[in-house]
Amino acid sequence: MYLTTKMWQSTHHLVASEEIMNDNTNELLKIDKALENAIKTAVNGQYDKLENEYFFEFSGESEFIASVQEDTIDFKLVTMKWVPGNYEPLLGSELYLRISLKELSGLTEEEIFKSLLLSIGKLEKN
Repeated sequence: MYLTTKMWQSTHHLVASEEIMNDNTNELLKIDKALENAIKTAVNGQYDKLENEYFFEFSGESEFIASVQEDTIDFKLVTMKWVPGNYEPLLGSELYLRISLKELSGLTEEEIFKSLLLSIGKLEKN
């Protein structure tokens, strides 16, 4: 009886963990889709996506990277740095804006889209 109870508890724990992971995955997918739609709208569809990062720019001026992390959305400004001894600048990025996913949890995809569109609009103004 002990082994059966222990096995049930172990199996039950795994099922609960999978449900939590599925909920988190679904939430991240919803946020990622809303982010992609907000970027498409803000920059007239001119963006590139590599894995979990979106690359976009405003009017050929500032280039940004947006990425969905486990608990945040990071907007980074692409930078060029001259390093002594190099003949060409090195590309890098600096964190410009961070949005906690907790702020977006529980919102509909449309509400997330609107919130992200406002945030992207702030990037364009600066």
